[in-house]
Amino acid sequence: MGETVVVGSCNGVIHGLDKATGKARWKYDAGLDGGRPEFRGVVRLDTRLYAVTLDGELAALDLADGRQVWSAQGGPPLERDFLNVAATPAIYSDRIFFAGADGVVRALSTTSGAPVWKSEVGSPVWTALVVLSDALRRRRRRPVEDPDSRAMT
Repeated sequence: MGETVVVGSCNGVIHGLDKATGKARWKYDAGLDGGRPEFRGVVRLDTRLYAVTLDGELAALDLADGRQVWSAQGGPPLERDFLNVAATPAIYSDRIFFAGADGVVRALSTTSGAPVWKSEVGSPVWTALVVLSDALRRRRRRPVEDPDSRAMT
């Protein structure tokens, strides 16, 4: 699995390419689900990839073959196309965090996609989520919530 290069394209396809030869190993096409499939940032944890579409869907993919393991829907996209930007998700321990145009940060189980918590931050989230010092932060903003439910520092 360390031999795969992963590339997301603006037509909603994520490609798994052989690192040595560039030959296609697999591809995942989010357009098959009928939404606006463009991806914003792909992150990896062990044998899984996670990507968010412009429609606010988070897809968990198997790194070995590109098949979808589970998906979760975030909030609805905004009406205006140019504002429908999805934030790159972040991973901490066994949780994945994602957010979007509805201004809600969601924490899900990386294994099952089951919701853990959600928190409204008051405005659309355009930037990547980052986990710092055990506290989830949006760039240029204050901490949202501590992933371990401890007091933030």
